[in-house]
Amino acid sequence: MASHLPLALEMLDSVPVDLILTNVGRAPGGELDLSRIHLLRHRNPEAKMVVFTGHPQARRLDFDGLGIAAVLMKPADLEQLCAAITNALD
Repeated sequence: MASHLPLALEMLDSVPVDLILTNVGRAPGGELDLSRIHLLRHRNPEAKMVVFTGHPQARRLDFDGLGIAAVLMKPADLEQLCAAITNALD
């Protein structure tokens, strides 16, 4: 588990992972900031990704185009998270 993006990127360079759980927030202009998604995807293109966000724009994302298995709106509960992980890894 990585507590911040630089550490996550470092870990992805050294340890293969099957699943990435990450938060996506707002860019300075208020739009959804997808830079984290692109950085993580570049480091590990095969990993499934589950994204957490509170930004309403996320509901309109092209999940498949971004390689995202699921987007969970905050606050997500444990049942939603478990279902998203199970679906992503199946």
